[in-house]
Amino acid sequence: MVSRRIPSKLMIGSAIGLLLASCSGKVAQCNDLVEEINNAGSLAAQFEQEIEAELAGEMERLSGSNEGVPDFAAMASDVQSAADKLDEKIQALVSTMTADIGKVELTDETLVALQIRHLDLANRLGDQGNEMTSALGSMSELLGSMDGLMSPDGNFTPEQIENLTAKAEELQTISTQIETSGASFDELSQEEDAIIAEINTYCNPE
Repeated sequence: MVSRRIPSKLMIGSAIGLLLASCSGKVAQCNDLVEEINNAGSLAAQFEQEIEAELAGEMERLSGSNEGVPDFAAMASDVQSAADKLDEKIQALVSTMTADIGKVELTDETLVALQIRHLDLANRLGDQGNEMTSALGSMSELLGSMDGLMSPDGNFTPEQIENLTAKAEELQTISTQIETSGASFDELSQEEDAIIAEINTYCNPE
């Protein structure tokens, strides 16, 4: 029976219990498909833990940068590093998932359709990852452009205030984009739940 693993914001793979002992036809194909989805779920869980820890640490560093004059250049470098790590890991995850799940040879039309939907979901996960890394890259560029704008003595000209206000608004816009990408990951996870429910129903009819 297919079972949903721990709640996930970023994941497409789900822990799925193996079905029945190997035999021919539909059951054997069910076993083959869910075994690969199981493997993808293990990779997905590891990915989630690593990326959420990385992003959480980065956001904590940014929020704790209000003592004295912030080092925007260092902050920009840190955010870009987080973006690069996210991009590398999510593309590797999607590549592994699509290769492993896609290699399962199926003749059962219902299972083929479920396999295609799961592969499409994995590809859209990659697209959402691209959007998030792009937003993080924009945040890095913006933070870099703020280097040197803060006055050490706390005295600002009207022009500096206007410039900093505009930058702050840009930063908020980008932060919203990142939050939206996170919400999209949640939607993909819910869509996966529906696919898994269909696998359960089809492979384990009561």
